[in-house]
Amino acid sequence: MDIRSVTTQKRIQTGFIELLKNKSFAMCKVSDIIAFAQVSKKTFYTYYNNKYELATAIEDNLINGLKDSLELDRKAFISVQAKYPVDKLDKLADTSFDHTIEFCDQHKVWFTNLLSSNGDIRLINRIYKLGSDEITKRLTYSFGSSYDNMKNNKPDLFLAMKKLYAHLVIDITIFWMANSQVMSIDEVKSLISIIQTQPFVKLIAYFRKAASSPKETK
Repeated sequence: MDIRSVTTQKRIQTGFIELLKNKSFAMCKVSDIIAFAQVSKKTFYTYYNNKYELATAIEDNLINGLKDSLELDRKAFISVQAKYPVDKLDKLADTSFDHTIEFCDQHKVWFTNLLSSNGDIRLINRIYKLGSDEITKRLTYSFGSSYDNMKNNKPDLFLAMKKLYAHLVIDITIFWMANSQVMSIDEVKSLISIIQTQPFVKLIAYFRKAASSPKETK
């Protein structure tokens, strides 16, 4: 692949992401993207037919990166899980999404702008679907043959619980990406660990402690 082509596409994509800070996806025009990216109309249409194709290309890259990161985390999860009995599974929580959080940290501006009120609603739906699928894969391994019994006895309740867990982890991560100036990467990992291993009151206690802590001064 011609490196000049990659650079030009990156420029167009970056211009589009920057544009979303001030203008909604619905209101964006190709002419706006061209102006922000500082490329010609001909150059834009060399790579994309419209803004939807551009957004899809960016979102495909982000989703593929999340998939790769989740796969690495799942392999680590399975490897570590084999070393601990069921009553020690809290040992897994602190590192169960390490690669995924690191990927989000590297691309947080892209995620934040696309997931904001100015962004593309299609992306959050794809992320929720990916998260739900990932939880299914982990539960299938963790519970083995008993997984089907759990799923089939009360399918609606099981689906609701799985979605609740996946959405909570995702929503905490999205909040952190949009507010990284007040929440560190270690703090978001701690929150995800609490979500996986502790009752909801523990999460409330965490937020109370954070709220009562004095703000850092620079």
